[in-house]
Amino acid sequence: MKKKKITFTVLGLTLAAGLAGGNIIFAEKTNYNDSQMMNSDSMSGGMMRDPSMGNVVDAMNSPEGKTMVESCNKFMESFSR
Repeated sequence: MKKKKITFTVLGLTLAAGLAGGNIIFAEKTNYNDSQMMNSDSMSGGMMRDPSMGNVVDAMNSPEGKTMVESCNKFMESFSR
């Protein structure tokens, strides 16, 4: 009984290590500079043609929108350090 328990423990730990290692080894590196969301071609595509985007642009030019943009910029800069 004890030998069986040790065998299952070793197999479980091996499987866990294999899964964790596989995720690290085969994970695709994200290139934030080339992400589709921030791609200028994508931005000028369908999303910018939406009529409600004018409301978003107006909101971003408001004092609250400018405060939000400044906060977002500070947040993003904290990750680049």
